[in-house]
Amino acid sequence: MQKIGYILKDIAETFYELISIPSPSGSELAVAEYIRKYLEEIGINSYFDKAGKLNHSNSGNLIVKLKGSGKTILFVAHMDTVEIGDRKIKAVTKKGIIKSDGKTILGADNKAGVAPLLDALGKISKEKERNNIIAVFSTREEKGRMGVEFLNLKDNIDFGFVIDGSETAGGFVDRTRGYLLFGLEIYGKEAHAANDPEKGVNAIKIAGIILSLLKLGSDESGITMNIGKLSGGRQANVVPDYVVMEGEIRGYEKGIMDRRFEGMEKIVAEICERYGAKYKLTLDKGELMKPFSSRNLKILNYAKKAAGRAGVKFSVSAIKGTTEANVLVDKGYPILGISRGGGFPHSKDEYIKIEDMEAVSRLLVELMKKNGSH
Repeated sequence: MQKIGYILKDIAETFYELISIPSPSGSELAVAEYIRKYLEEIGINSYFDKAGKLNHSNSGNLIVKLKGSGKTILFVAHMDTVEIGDRKIKAVTKKGIIKSDGKTILGADNKAGVAPLLDALGKISKEKERNNIIAVFSTREEKGRMGVEFLNLKDNIDFGFVIDGSETAGGFVDRTRGYLLFGLEIYGKEAHAANDPEKGVNAIKIAGIILSLLKLGSDESGITMNIGKLSGGRQANVVPDYVVMEGEIRGYEKGIMDRRFEGMEKIVAEICERYGAKYKLTLDKGELMKPFSSRNLKILNYAKKAAGRAGVKFSVSAIKGTTEANVLVDKGYPILGISRGGGFPHSKDEYIKIEDMEAVSRLLVELMKKNGSH
């Protein structure tokens, strides 16, 4: 579609170009340069911050500031994909639905968030009646320290929107889970398994008993608990004296997450004492993520009006995952998530509908406009 002074790419074409550039967490620079050049070609300046030096990415967050009047609105979409997105992706489109060729992920998480944001910025850049707009294309959302943790904006942000999540496209997200990561080491006693097994304290056996008593999976409170890694033992004829486990707890309320961790420690302490083992249970404080919850009626009202103008059904829901909203709300910004749509993220069955990206772009444009002007 033609705009004054430049041609704006079709949103599907932009998405195809984005996913053709591998960008696993920590290696976002190539796709960031694509975004920078895209913006430059339509007359929008951007710059990199120094987040990459702090979170070990080869790129900083790429930041756009479009001056307007009225409110200052922040938009965030992360550039990275999961690790299996380190290969070039080949996509196919059938009946308006884009999928990979089945050999890789698609990368819709989150390039189906990046493409509508680029499209919306192009459309709003020539509008006179717009808010002050800040767009951040961020790093390492999927793995490592998120780039938004190091975002240092001096602007007074009225509202912020994080484009992520595979629920209904254009639906708003007001709650996401936080998480805590933990490590558990169990110290038993080594012995010869044939000659003197009774002299040993089998750390693997103790780990098994502990696992049988933990409530893994999800429960009615929205908590999930998982042990994702377990290793120990030396060889078949030796009673194992050491096991290490790594796991996580996720939930919508930090207090409930903390109580689940405390309950786990009580079980570990009791079983280890019963069988004569010692243990070390640690929290990874560098990877503690607080839950996100929005109760801001002003941003909800603003979002509802924009959805109406964009022809997008207004809805607000919680999602099971964790997004950059968790970090940004902790910085004090009034935040809502916006779902990009699609399905089966992080898998070879991942897909996105072109009409969903178009709907998200329309919604973003309305959020960017000043007082709903047309």
